[in-house]
Formats: sequence, C-alpha cells, structure tokens
Amino acid sequence: MKNTRKRTFEIITHYTGSLIVLISIIFLGFKLLKYRKQLIGFHFGLPHLVLLVIGPFFFVLGCFILTRAWERLLIFLGEREVPHNVCVGIYARANIAKYLPGNIFHFAGRHVLGLKNGFSNVSLGVSLVLEIAGLTLGTSIIGVLGGAVFGIDRNIFDLRWTLVLMPCLCLLTYLGLKFFSIVFADRFRALPVFTVKSIVGGLLPVLWVHILFLCLIGGILAVTVAVLSEPISIYEAGMVIAVFAVAWMAGLLTPGAPAGIGVREAIIIALLGTMVSESDSIMIAFTFRIITTLGDLLFWGVGFLQPYKVKT
Repeated sequence: MKNTRKRTFEIITHYTGSLIVLISIIFLGFKLLKYRKQLIGFHFGLPHLVLLVIGPFFFVLGCFILTRAWERLLIFLGEREVPHNVCVGIYARANIAKYLPGNIFHFAGRHVLGLKNGFSNVSLGVSLVLEIAGLTLGTSIIGVLGGAVFGIDRNIFDLRWTLVLMPCLCLLTYLGLKFFSIVFADRFRALPVFTVKSIVGGLLPVLWVHILFLCLIGGILAVTVAVLSEPISIYEAGMVIAVFAVAWMAGLLTPGAPAGIGVREAIIIALLGTMVSESDSIMIAFTFRIITTLGDLLFWGVGFLQPYKVKT
C-alpha cells in the first residue's frame, strides 16, 4: 500500500513538474515570436561582451559560497573530517548533473560522492533537507524584504507586514526542524536535537551564507539589467535581487526542469516587465542563462583541479 502511494506521488510530481516546464517553454516561445524583430536587431557591444566574460566568474564565486554552506552543514551534523578541497570537488563535480532531465541528479551525485569519501548517509541526507530549507527561507526573507523595502508592489507588500511575517517565518522554520527531528528520531539515530541554541549557533550562520549567495547572483542579474536595458537605482537593484531569488527557487523546486530551464526565465520575464520593456526582459533572461551556464561549466572544471581523493 505504501509503495503504491509512493509511486502515485512520484508520478503526480513528475507530470506536474513536466507540465510547469512545458507551460514555461510555450510562454517563452510566444514571447520570442512576438519580439523576434527587436531581438534580431539587438546591437551587441563591448559592455555585453565584458558582462559575458566576467559574469561567469562571479557565478563561480557564488558556487563556492554554496559549497561553504554545505560544508558547515556537514560539520553541524557531526562529521569530524570535512576537508574543504574535498567538499569543493564533490559539489563541483555533482553540480553539473542538474542539467540532466529530472533536476535531481546533482543531489544524487553529491550523495554518492559523499558516501565514497566517508560521509555518513544520515548527514548527507539531512544536509540536503537543511540546504533546501535554508535556501527556501532565504528566498522568503529576500522576497518579503524586496517587496516591503524596494517596492515590488506597495499594495501587496508593506513594511508593517514585514515586521509580522519575519518572526512568523523564523517560528515556522523552528517548528519544522523540531517536527523533523521528532518524526525521524527513530530512523536516524545520529540526527541532532534541534534546540534554539543549536539553530542559532549552527544553522543561522548557514542561513546568512545562503542569503549572501542569493544576493550575489541576484546582483549579477541586476548588472545584466543595467547593461542590457538602462542604469538602475539601488532600490531597483534590490527589487531585481528579490526577483532572482523567487525565480531561482522556483527553478530549483520544479521537478523535471533541468537547472530550472524555462521556469526561471519565465518568472524573470514576467516580474521584470514592470521595470523594463518586455523585449529587454527577454534578452536579459536569456543572457543571464548564458552567464549561469558558463559559470556552472567553469565550476565543474574547478572540481577536477582540486586534490580530490577518497578517504581511507
């Protein structure tokens, strides 16, 4: 019975994700068709070339930040030996697998490589859950602040609501961690007890690292907007970072979307439409995809430059 329910859930999740990807690609196709003349006539100059050359290196820096967050999670979960170069090697080599259909193989690859290097099954599995939870909370924080402070929509987001929502997000996160530790305590004996002290001391720094990653890569998108469209203010840059955080998380959580392809671009185009022209938002979304893809390839190459070796 349990296997049947699990199989049904997997099928529903797979087809739902595939449907989202299909709708996103159709949406992008219509936009490309609508603005094909403007896109074909776009003038590619030196600033755009500089952006395409430098942007990927900043994206690689963001990948190193994510690796550091994963490393801290493993230490929090009780791993005694967590060599930085090994973590970079594992993360970089597995990360490229997110471009495979399914959008899960980078997680699976990281788990397999981690086991080969002596990390426990529990710490690898729980670190993945905590990583996704941290990125989700970080996205929520940036999204709420982006709406309240930088004015995505003053009718929806208000600073007073932010003062209410932020403590609620923190409380829900704490309750979720407590629930997780209670439910899986018997299955995972090595699972740490999530107390306020352990969360503040062990997980809060990781959350800040995740927020730093989202702000850095969102900053790349903001620069892309400024280069391809027109100079933007600090408030508009904050709004762009919030847009990126929402788009990136949607791509991460959509089953069947390799590296969030289609989903992130659709959200960026839709949300940036209030700031720039729709034709510019299309060019921005696709240029940003080129930058992130080149960055992923560079980071993958970095993984093979590390003195990566299996623990004995």
